[in-house]
Amino acid sequence: RYHAENLLVGLMTPRPMEPLGSQLQHYMKLIIDNLLNLYDNGVVYYTPAFPQGRCVHMALLAVVCDHPAMCKMGGFADHSHNKAPCNKCHIDQASI
Repeated sequence: RYHAENLLVGLMTPRPMEPLGSQLQHYMKLIIDNLLNLYDNGVVYYTPAFPQGRCVHMALLAVVCDHPAMCKMGGFADHSHNKAPCNKCHIDQASI
């Protein structure tokens, strides 16, 4: 199940310039929308073992990245962000 041949790398950002958080969130929305559809509805695969087809549902198991990338992927600020470290209440660092 968790063998390398069963895994798919969905996104790697090229060097030396990394995308802005808003650019990454725009791209991730497309991927997440597709993943939600594959989880809810599944997709039918036809194989010699299942010539009539078999519905397979898919799920995202893990996102592996460093802390700054995790903040961008999750859509929230890094711990050193001074303006609005919380994406819910938008309180600045000095008011916390």
